[in-house]
Amino acid sequence: MGYLVDTNVISEPETKHPNANVLAWLARVDFGELYISALTVGEIKKGVVKLEAGTRKAHIQNWLEELRKKFAGRILSLSETTFIEWGKMVGKFEQKGIVRPPYDSLLEATALEHDLILVTRNVKNFQDSSVTILNPWEKDKGGT
Repeated sequence: MGYLVDTNVISEPETKHPNANVLAWLARVDFGELYISALTVGEIKKGVVKLEAGTRKAHIQNWLEELRKKFAGRILSLSETTFIEWGKMVGKFEQKGIVRPPYDSLLEATALEHDLILVTRNVKNFQDSSVTILNPWEKDKGGT
């Protein structure tokens, strides 16, 4: 079993008051089963660029570089196959009148392509998904 971890999950330990359920889930799962998207790397980098120069910016930049090292070989790029999955999936949703945010739908397509469980707090953005969604913030749904 593998997990595609959304930015909100992988960055939770870096927040001022991290959620205990998320920390417990991250501690419990085999780290080798965790994957992140190149989108997540870009999203974190965008946040770094927007920060004022200083200690916090340096800390987050260093954390991002460590994260990239830890996930070497498990950072999933957006490939032609990803976009084919995305096009099929989004087309079917739009036929039903369902609109997905582009970032979320690309994560969803990546999870589909690689047969991974998508781990995120943004469950409402993935209604009617054929991807298994796990929310580690919810005590009985993945958290402790």
